[in-house]
Amino acid sequence: MKLSLLSVFAVVTIICLFGFPKAGIYLGDVPITFGYLLLGFSATIQLVRIAISGRRSIRADEAGLGILFFLLATVELAAFAKYGYHSKGALVSIVASTIVVPIFAILSVNFFVDILGTPLFFRLLRISLVIVFTFGVISFFVYNTTGIIIGVPFLTTTGGDISLVAERHNLRGTFIKMFSTYNNGNILGVNLLIWGPIAAIGAAASRFQFRSICILSLSRSVWIGLAAYELVNSIVQRRAKNIFYAGAFLLVLFTIAVGVSWMMGREPIAFLLDANLGGRVSNFEDNLHGMKTQKLAWTSESLYAAAYLTFGWCGSLLITLIWAIPILRGGRSPIQVQSRIALTIYMLIAASEAAFNLIPTQALYWMIAGIAMGATGTTSETSSQSEDSPLTADNRVEGSAQDQVEYLGQGRRSA
Repeated sequence: MKLSLLSVFAVVTIICLFGFPKAGIYLGDVPITFGYLLLGFSATIQLVRIAISGRRSIRADEAGLGILFFLLATVELAAFAKYGYHSKGALVSIVASTIVVPIFAILSVNFFVDILGTPLFFRLLRISLVIVFTFGVISFFVYNTTGIIIGVPFLTTTGGDISLVAERHNLRGTFIKMFSTYNNGNILGVNLLIWGPIAAIGAAASRFQFRSICILSLSRSVWIGLAAYELVNSIVQRRAKNIFYAGAFLLVLFTIAVGVSWMMGREPIAFLLDANLGGRVSNFEDNLHGMKTQKLAWTSESLYAAAYLTFGWCGSLLITLIWAIPILRGGRSPIQVQSRIALTIYMLIAASEAAFNLIPTQALYWMIAGIAMGATGTTSETSSQSEDSPLTADNRVEGSAQDQVEYLGQGRRSA
């Protein structure tokens, strides 16, 4: 299969975003990752392609999102004008995470699906999962047995100092969380809950990799998210066998969590049921006292607490509504349903651990959101077939998500 220059560009961008999200450099204190740079170029290319194609119509959900993002931008502009901002870095981080990156990601995923086709897009997700799992396991066991941090400067970490990984809240006593190419266990686990289930569709090895990464992240929020995903997914499939397997896996997951807590020297029940959420409740209460007297910054790990502290009730409700639209307005095909479940789980654990303004969370969330809403391209061939596309049709392809992926692959091979 020969790939065009645009296809090669799309492949590199996807691998950078999902497999090596921290690859990049620092300009002063500002991280510049290759994935985000390529994401900006991808979005620009898609805008040019839309203009050239002469597309005149816009879908209702796209128009609705556009209006809501405009309203959110207005609220943010008013808030920054009134209260100021803590630093230029904080300003860039907030605006990028809430406005710029989501829009770029939606444009880019439509570009990727159009240029590469859905089968290759999903294959690249699996390749990225293998990369993350392989490096994650190796680095996890090397550090926890020798105390040595391994990595490739500018590829597995931003900048050239790989030793900084140990300082990024990765230590649990003498143990280090699996951080892989994401540089932090919580960021890794949260992001894998977003795209891991999609990459693992119909592949036992990928499911094992996805679950293992979430467990070895040593994050309680991620453990809860993984348990919730297994339960919800089994219920949605409406198969007694799957519900039984999910229940058995939840029991195994709880046993592993208790064992890991004990190995880290923590009292298992107190560690797993920490009412202070690892200090997050106390931090929120402290920040609440300083609200309206401090310059704006995204200070809480909780999405909803941070949104409220930064932009008040109006901004908090807008952000919640915008991020929920792909879940509420997504399609009913098996792949879209899996995407909506994954996004729902993220919104659940975001109450405690959102990694909201940290690279690459919002890029990956909105790319999966684009899949949930039925990403389509701009070529005449794609447009003429869009009604029959498994990403947009709700009932034309029967069976599981794996059946749908196989159907897509067969269609591409026969073309």
